[in-house]
Amino acid sequence: MRILKIIIIALLFSSCKTQEISQDEKLVNDLLFAIIHDNKDLFDFPCKLIDRFSDSFGAPSVNYDIDSGFVASVSDLFDKEEIDYLISQKRNIENFGIKTKDFKKTYRLFSKSKIDTLIANVEKSQNSDTPLNYWDEFESKIGCIQGFSRPLISKDRKTVILKYFQISGPLSAGGFTKVFRLIDGKWIVIKELEYWIS
Repeated sequence: MRILKIIIIALLFSSCKTQEISQDEKLVNDLLFAIIHDNKDLFDFPCKLIDRFSDSFGAPSVNYDIDSGFVASVSDLFDKEEIDYLISQKRNIENFGIKTKDFKKTYRLFSKSKIDTLIANVEKSQNSDTPLNYWDEFESKIGCIQGFSRPLISKDRKTVILKYFQISGPLSAGGFTKVFRLIDGKWIVIKELEYWIS
């Protein structure tokens, strides 16, 4: 009986540990939620929100990669030291997720692992007699999703570069990369780096 209690306590402890959120992850979640709240016209889609930050679903973005295109696109907003700081966040990207209560209350969160599973199932089926069509599977099992890349945050935490996308079908998708700045207590767009639609 004592061993069973120890096992239950250990399981409870480990499940609590996986739900913990680091200070950095909380900062990213809080800033992102504030930006969305202040810019509802940009993010007012009823799509499910992917629970992890990812670049893999957006359009190829020269302005969000670590290259001269990114540096050139923000050189009028940041000095070299700040640009290096932003790039270091991109290089050292952590596997952050969308975890705070604000997001859980406001959005239907959708697990990125379900998308990975769908992709794997479609790829596996290609050698069978009845190959699956990715978009048919996407529309029937997922519907509409939206998501973000991990925001790049300035040292003073008053400027954020954010890449966003939403997808509901093969010819129904869009997204952008924008720079937001906290001005008089409100997050506003100060520059658009990229906009795409299909």
